[in-house]
Amino acid sequence: MKVISHRGYWTNLTERNKLVAFKRSFKLGNGTETDLRDHKGSIVLSHDIVTATSVTLKAFLSIYKNYDMALLI
Repeated sequence: MKVISHRGYWTNLTERNKLVAFKRSFKLGNGTETDLRDHKGSIVLSHDIVTATSVTLKAFLSIYKNYDMALLI
């Protein structure tokens, strides 16, 4: 069975779709599900309305590359 976290592996509501939650998920070897949205010409991760603290896709990918996601295959 493969575990996939929803908006990262968050432990409180403020961590959803934040880098800390994605890092925690990847560190455990889990996949993650999130939503991508356009915000003023940039792609950000946000399930709800985009805010100034929404994580950019670029920031997400910069942490993703640090984990061996081949474990998920």
